[in-house]
Amino acid sequence: MYRLSRNVEASLIDYITTQLTTDGWVGIRTEKSFAEVYKGTLPCICVNVLSRPDIRREIGSDALSKFVNIEIRIFTKSDGMRLDLADWMVEHLMTGINYYEYTIVSGVVDTKVLKGRLNFLEIVTNRKELRVTDNVAKEDRYRQLISFRCRVATT
Repeated sequence: MYRLSRNVEASLIDYITTQLTTDGWVGIRTEKSFAEVYKGTLPCICVNVLSRPDIRREIGSDALSKFVNIEIRIFTKSDGMRLDLADWMVEHLMTGINYYEYTIVSGVVDTKVLKGRLNFLEIVTNRKELRVTDNVAKEDRYRQLISFRCRVATT
């Protein structure tokens, strides 16, 4: 069974993949691994839990508040597509998404159970990641970085 960070990543990837299709976007890959972005075609969205800056829920308790910092990188073929996907991403995520717990058997998702909500509390960064792109790989030329401070609210 996945733990919190991997459940967050998997919930995000499931949501983004489904919502892109629902909204009519085609040919956009969603990856968890930064290295996988460079193995396929553009456009691509890469999702990572950056850190877990957790605090105790209350004094005397071992329960944690379940904060996560998430980075989403959008790799596209043009500045226009980069901006459109970044705006789309923020519009869809700031309302929050379902949080699932995943059970994996032999490397494949066996079950996924709704366990709460992933709440997006703050957009920390939303910008073109690389300012000078003259001599970079084509995948990096139109790359957007969006980072969020989030909290998992479980039932």
